[in-house]
Amino acid sequence: MARGPHTRTGVPPLALPRGALCFLVLAYLLIVGCVVLDLTSGPGTTLAPVLAALPVLAGAHSRRARGPLAAGAPAIGLVFALAAANHGVPALVHVASAITVLAVTFTSTGAVVLITGRERELARVRGVAEAAQSALLRPPPPRIGPLRVAVRYVAAEAQARIGGDLYEVVPTDHGVRVLLGDVRGKGLAAVETAADVLGVFRDAARSEPGLDRSRPGWTVRSPAAAAARTSSQPSC
Repeated sequence: MARGPHTRTGVPPLALPRGALCFLVLAYLLIVGCVVLDLTSGPGTTLAPVLAALPVLAGAHSRRARGPLAAGAPAIGLVFALAAANHGVPALVHVASAITVLAVTFTSTGAVVLITGRERELARVRGVAEAAQSALLRPPPPRIGPLRVAVRYVAAEAQARIGGDLYEVVPTDHGVRVLLGDVRGKGLAAVETAADVLGVFRDAARSEPGLDRSRPGWTVRSPAAAAARTSSQPSC
């Protein structure tokens, strides 16, 4: 099972939906319009506080801390440029605008670092689970006894690659035994349960000669006995 692509930050690349991307572009255009309006409205007014939105927008589509920082730098430059153009506005307003841009820039940068760290940890856990599931869902040989075997595993959802799906084909002295199942749940817990079920099945498939209909509950008692035998063996 192939793992998805990852960036240098250790997390999957950010793929924004088309709707979200359109809203971001509109927000950037709105800021540009505010700057133009500020420059043409005369020296007595200013829209410089709007520039604090630039690092926020950059953080919305960036996986690296330098994204908001790179947006905050020109935002500060524009604040000073607008301050020079709007000499009729009190200096305290321009200072407050610059402080606001700096505060929002540092906050957005911290948020990106925090989110990226959590996504990196989630990607690591997913990688471990995917590796474990890949080991469980290994492809069987093309021929087992008199049977030709082929397996294709496709997750129901593109992002739900980790789950409790399981299958196994075991040749035994009593015939070829086939298991196809799904453990309820997702993540490492489901993978661990699937591994236990496969171990029980492999043991029971080789030790039980067949399904005796005169023994109700065989499918329950036999795996339970196999599980007891498995748990009694020393672990490596």
